[in-house]
Amino acid sequence: MMKQWIQRRIHWIDGQFLSAPALTRGPGNTRPSENTVTLRAASGKILYTLDGTDPRLPGGAPSPNAQAYSSAITLKPGARLVARAQSRGNWSAPTTATSGSDGRSLAGLNRRNFQRAVPVE
Repeated sequence: MMKQWIQRRIHWIDGQFLSAPALTRGPGNTRPSENTVTLRAASGKILYTLDGTDPRLPGGAPSPNAQAYSSAITLKPGARLVARAQSRGNWSAPTTATSGSDGRSLAGLNRRNFQRAVPVE
């Protein structure tokens, strides 16, 4: 009984927050030295930057550097993507990705702080 209550409580707590955007490698690269990625959020709009800064300013306002996501993003070598979902003044945790300096890898940091490099195919 206690186990079920805890599971329901955790599910309820998780439902109080926006999920971080999911990052997926694009179907192909436009050039061998560039990575294409897509973002998806369960709800809200996605704002992102490509210079490593947070699209959310302290206090909760969108950064002037933030761009609204609408289609696949091409990351040039060394680009640092930071993306967050925003809905009704609430923000998700950030999703980050860094394009390798050689354009052959993509390292991302997900919600569990797991980092991995994905080779360009």
